[in-house]
Amino acid sequence: MVVLESTVNISKYVGIPFKDMGDSLDGIDCWHLIKLFYKNEFDIELDDYYISALDTDKINEQFIKEKNDSSLKMNQWIEIDNPEPYCLVLINLLNNPNIFCDHVGICVDSEHFLHAYRKTGSCLGKFRRWKSHIKGFYKLNNSWY
Repeated sequence: MVVLESTVNISKYVGIPFKDMGDSLDGIDCWHLIKLFYKNEFDIELDDYYISALDTDKINEQFIKEKNDSSLKMNQWIEIDNPEPYCLVLINLLNNPNIFCDHVGICVDSEHFLHAYRKTGSCLGKFRRWKSHIKGFYKLNNSWY
């Protein structure tokens, strides 16, 4: 197994309370955690989706739409076979066979990813525990980090 190391202090992103559509350290949802991380650590502004983190059907529809239409936002991301530091981790929370993805996190090392979840707020998840829920890894196109 290749060991990945994070050069970012991840601890400042752990323990943020969950807030649907929240976009700050006072409260955050999964996508806004990714946005905040990329802005703070790499000065990269990611697009917003204005979709409730609780609306799994709309989240899934947006991911499918972008995955299948080369002119849309998802194409700023490249699918990769294995996790790399700071890549996106696409997740199907309930392993619903009718849903591709309804949650997202960010890889921090070879064993963990950071995500914001309604039950826990922002926290580190273990790849081993979430393996059956993970639907893919994506890195930012032309990433330099």
